[in-house]
Amino acid sequence: MASIIGHVAEKGKLILKRVKIGNNVTIGQYTTVLPGTVIEDDVVVGANSLVPKNSVLERGWIYGGVPVRKIKRWKNET
Repeated sequence: MASIIGHVAEKGKLILKRVKIGNNVTIGQYTTVLPGTVIEDDVVVGANSLVPKNSVLERGWIYGGVPVRKIKRWKNET
């Protein structure tokens, strides 16, 4: 199970932001995606990863870690 979170409390205020997930995206088990994240098409996010709020994961890459970082390109753009 992955957690995709669209809200967070900061400094006593509730912050609501959409999470956008493109086509052909795989999000690994136990990954947490925080508000404001944009995951473009053709992205893989490895298991047990943390995607910080307002992150942009670029098309065609594999990401992983806490916080996520680019690991390698897995799909070339055409």
